[in-house]
Amino acid sequence: MNAYALIMAGGEGTRFYPLSTPEKPKQFLNLYGHASLIQHTFGRVQPIFGDSQIWVATNERFIPLVQEHLPKICLRQLIGEPIKKNTAPCIALAAYLISSVNPEAVMAVFPADHFVADEEQFRKTILKAIEGASDQKKLITFGIRPSWPSAEYGYIRCGASFLEDSFRVVDRFVEKPNSKLAQDYIKEGNYLWNSGIFVWRADAILHEIENYLPRTFNLLQSLSVKNGALSQEDLHRFFNQVESVSIDYGVLERSKNVLVLPVDFRWSDLGSFEALKRLADQKEIELSPEALSHIQRGVR
Repeated sequence: MNAYALIMAGGEGTRFYPLSTPEKPKQFLNLYGHASLIQHTFGRVQPIFGDSQIWVATNERFIPLVQEHLPKICLRQLIGEPIKKNTAPCIALAAYLISSVNPEAVMAVFPADHFVADEEQFRKTILKAIEGASDQKKLITFGIRPSWPSAEYGYIRCGASFLEDSFRVVDRFVEKPNSKLAQDYIKEGNYLWNSGIFVWRADAILHEIENYLPRTFNLLQSLSVKNGALSQEDLHRFFNQVESVSIDYGVLERSKNVLVLPVDFRWSDLGSFEALKRLADQKEIELSPEALSHIQRGVR
């Protein structure tokens, strides 16, 4: 299978203080169930990609934590970022490294801090997106059908149908709205939550990076990469020189080659204690003792 996964696990999780600390941020915490957030994410995608085709991007100081939590991932599949530069650089570098291993690779990108209720349906949707990305060379993002008028998420406005109504052309991306605007989006019925989950061919995203972030692409071209291997010197040079920008702002909001796949599985971005409490109140998760204690005491 030509599919690879990238788990993005470089965040600092400051909204989960004091459970989340600079030494052990939230992706390495057991907030619900019996695993850390990064372990939940790995377990969710591993049946599709297997151990050898899952890559992880994180801060370089968290590499030992990733190895502790995901012992099946070999060191070559870990990208240790020396400097925090947002999502576009780590996605660009991962696509470049993966394409050096497999020029036909399709790449799926997953944040490490999401909750998904129906994992079997989630995996079916990922496979559908992989097939679409492989055939069409489109950039595919997942749009979650809103459950309520949330002001916590960005939105995607859907355009025309594509591929027998399975996908929709992205009309535009919308920043997190206020509550009134979010209610208007729900009433219109043509808006989806922007999940931050992406699927595309590695060469397709690199082509768009060349178009919209040419300095980043030129830096990639200057790296000495063979079969996914990169020297520490080149890694540090890349992150020292690359511009800090999100993949949404740098590429997706500018590209004319983006599709959204509307999905129905129950999903949440675990960005705060409030999001965690909401899932617990809905009986979706069982909080860990530490998380439950802090929520009961009103710690935010």
